[in-house]
Amino acid sequence: MDVLTLCLAHEVLTLQSIRKVARQTGCAPSTVSGALSRLEAAVAVPLVRRDRAASFVLTLEAQHRLPALTALVGRIRDFLREAGRPVGERPPAVGIKALLRFAAIAHSGSIRGSARSLKIGQPQLTRQMSDLERMLGATLLTRSAAGALPTALGERLLPIAEGIVMEWEALSHAASERFRKELATWRIGTVVPLGHESSIARMLARLTINWAPHQARHPLHISSHSAEELMAGLKSRRFDLIVVDHTRIPSDFISTTLSTTPLALVGQRRLMARTSDVAALLTDHPVVLPSQRNGIRQEAMHYMEGRLGRERLAAIPIVEIDSIPVIINLVAEHGYLSVLPQSAIARLPFDLGHVSLAPGHMLTLAMAWRRGGLPEALLNAVHRSLGGDLYQT
Repeated sequence: MDVLTLCLAHEVLTLQSIRKVARQTGCAPSTVSGALSRLEAAVAVPLVRRDRAASFVLTLEAQHRLPALTALVGRIRDFLREAGRPVGERPPAVGIKALLRFAAIAHSGSIRGSARSLKIGQPQLTRQMSDLERMLGATLLTRSAAGALPTALGERLLPIAEGIVMEWEALSHAASERFRKELATWRIGTVVPLGHESSIARMLARLTINWAPHQARHPLHISSHSAEELMAGLKSRRFDLIVVDHTRIPSDFISTTLSTTPLALVGQRRLMARTSDVAALLTDHPVVLPSQRNGIRQEAMHYMEGRLGRERLAAIPIVEIDSIPVIINLVAEHGYLSVLPQSAIARLPFDLGHVSLAPGHMLTLAMAWRRGGLPEALLNAVHRSLGGDLYQT
């Protein structure tokens, strides 16, 4: 890490625009963007979210860290001002490590002794100090046969340099601890459970209970998303393993079926009394379904196309909501129809009726992972917790 990167990244977080910072500093936009990326990598967390207008929104982590970063950049500016750099000039790319090594030499009074304690070559350390002085345009050390002592300017800069190093280490140490934890954590992505009593919720709870005693070295992180987001996350390595509600898994992944459950067309009981004419039900009442990113939606569309035909189905307005609780509320209290797992309907505290879509339309839960992406013992432990015999495809 260097002081130029920290100053540029701080400006980006403050102004929330790469282009503005590039104009103000005279740096290329790619240089400014690279500084932000390097800081994000160093602290091991995303600091901004990009919106459609190409501007930035700070993450909560960035808002939390910005005061500390502002204090660090203020100390950097104090250092550069004391070194005689013109105010407003672009900071030189002085490395934090170079400041640390300058402080080590200033305290020991010897480049040779400092090189030995830092476990680097003396020529390398000598060259690094020469580069530091060249970038600052100032002499920090007086070299002689007796050793290396800080100049008067070096004496004034020493406590500021040490403050910069300590403040950066406070930021990066937390990041290092988090990065080590990130490397050890296994990430599982799943489809959204229907509720706390759903089969998916029960499986994930069982996985969590069985995980803790046997996988203490590998923390577990579980998050819920749509089927489309899960597949994209597996490809991008955001997830180590996913549980999806369909079996259309790309051939470059390994998958195994966890369970299958019948789907059902569900609505208020008084509406479902017309089960002999499903086509009329679908055309006479509003339909609410998850979006196309969801496995339930895909099976529901196949079923309705078989009942109505493609043209009649296209004429039906379908409300898309990727929230099962909202869908259930619309069905139970507002007369909508939907498609849900049949096993979940009986547990709902509403007077509902349903038409089973089985055996032609089943909701399949499948587990998928990258080839070679999980140790076999770990994979088997996950599968035993989720249930079922391991049948890979």
